[in-house]
Amino acid sequence: MIRISASSEVNSAKTSLQRKYQGRRANPQPLDKATTEQSSNRVDTYLSERLGILPRLKIDESNELIHKAQAGDTKARNEIIEHNFGLIGNIAKRYRFFLETYMPDMTLNDLISDGIPFLIKAIQNYDFSYGIEFSTHATTYIKNGLKTRMRNLTSKRGIPFGKTSTKNKPTTLHFNDEGLNVSSIKDEQASTPDTEASIKEEEKISTVQRERILAAIAELLSTGAITERERDIFFKYYSINNEQKYTIRKLGDEYGLSRERCRQLKEEVRKKIISHLQKTSFEIELDEMLTLLTSTDEKVKEEKDKLLRNGFNYKQAVLIRHLRVETERLSYTPRGLFRAPQTAKNLILATLDTIPGFKDARDKSDIETMAELYRKHVINYKAKDPAKYRNGQQTFFEEIGGLTGLITTKINYLSKTGSAAALIKFALPQLIDPAIPGTLDPLEIERGYWKDPNNAKYHTLKALDTIPGFKEARERNDIKIMATLYRKYVINYKATDTDKYKENGQRTFFKEVGGLNSLISNKIAYLDKNGSTASLIRLVLDKLIDPTNPDALNPSEVERNCYKMPDNTKEPIALPPEYRISA
Repeated sequence: MIRISASSEVNSAKTSLQRKYQGRRANPQPLDKATTEQSSNRVDTYLSERLGILPRLKIDESNELIHKAQAGDTKARNEIIEHNFGLIGNIAKRYRFFLETYMPDMTLNDLISDGIPFLIKAIQNYDFSYGIEFSTHATTYIKNGLKTRMRNLTSKRGIPFGKTSTKNKPTTLHFNDEGLNVSSIKDEQASTPDTEASIKEEEKISTVQRERILAAIAELLSTGAITERERDIFFKYYSINNEQKYTIRKLGDEYGLSRERCRQLKEEVRKKIISHLQKTSFEIELDEMLTLLTSTDEKVKEEKDKLLRNGFNYKQAVLIRHLRVETERLSYTPRGLFRAPQTAKNLILATLDTIPGFKDARDKSDIETMAELYRKHVINYKAKDPAKYRNGQQTFFEEIGGLTGLITTKINYLSKTGSAAALIKFALPQLIDPAIPGTLDPLEIERGYWKDPNNAKYHTLKALDTIPGFKEARERNDIKIMATLYRKYVINYKATDTDKYKENGQRTFFKEVGGLNSLISNKIAYLDKNGSTASLIRLVLDKLIDPTNPDALNPSEVERNCYKMPDNTKEPIALPPEYRISA
């Protein structure tokens, strides 16, 4: 049986039906909630006048259209939908009371429209061998689909829908030596009997918790973030003041609220308390770190010196970066801050982790994602203060990380001064490891990269090794095979991007395949000639160009005006006609 994709067809089906019944979804209004009887009559009238336009298909007609639709006939599929539109409406109207009560901003039109994808899915999955009518088959798909749709919508709004209202488990506050934790507990459900036996012992709050919660609630009350009624509901539910614990039902009876509304108010207060305590805890840690770095007290200075020698951990590095950059409460770099390699590494990581998604990728060792994020946010970084900084990587680490001292100072554990690449090599060496697929190329991140001849050798060989069989021949030192492959793939190279590279040949090969445009185009001290591919070959494989060896390349093959150079004045070996260069 041939199946078609529902996701790619839903919008076209909706558009076709909307054109046929124009005005159906224009300016949707909530259903009138005057009386259930009036609402029911209006729904029935709507279904009979709007949805029952086309008669029901006969079995033979339906089967014929389904065959065509499963074969990819869009017209047949739309005709089936039009004839079964009333079926969707009859199923959707079962939820009209729920829509009127809990979701007045959603009309019956919306729900019927949401049923179209499930009807399309029913068309795709209908099997004639089952021996059941299509309407029976489609009813199951539409009914289950609309139920799932309603559950998804109501769960986002905190509205009970069948058993789904018992899925979300509220949480209670829990403290330990490391700070605030949020642990899940079972709450009383709206559908369960209200008994004292359902109250769990772990819901009781300790003395330490109570003191912190009382302080947080007092602050929230003073700022108007919560009301006294919300405070009282929270106190009674969690028995903050050692009074009898109230159930959700009992709270609802006392305050004249539904159980669902009481639960919502209790949850809102709990979330506000957690947010307040987390914020307060971070601010306290910032104050402690600032005191540690700036205090003149001898005991505090001893502790600071110990940390400067041994290194700050990642969490402490985050606090230091925040003080230096976000709040600017620490306007200078503490002396000796970069003494320990561990401190520098954690500060670099804390700076990179400000990139959205970078820390998650780093925790998963997702090199490709980290490389893409680095290109987007670091290499292409735009300075916030263009009068003080230029764009690019170094500015990112100086402006976002406050690492000017680390970049500009000569430090023994960094490979280079003034280089953002040196920071990456030190903190995340795997991010620029050529042996790992998807990493950053050193050419992307290091200024003055070609000053080191080893870098030129590496990339030249990397480009040549893309030629099938060249690396194996190089490892065997097979000059004849290497020369043959060079003639075939490099000298006769055809540019892939003809808009960017107007000519074919060796220079284009090393530019397009190897990315060596800057190496070839600029004056490099260790290359004997600028703009010469022969200079690159002599740098990495000097025996591959030898006029005295009939197996090797002749200088006249790989270099223009080769005999103007003294080393090429030896009489060349006669070349086969196919390799001779015409004047």
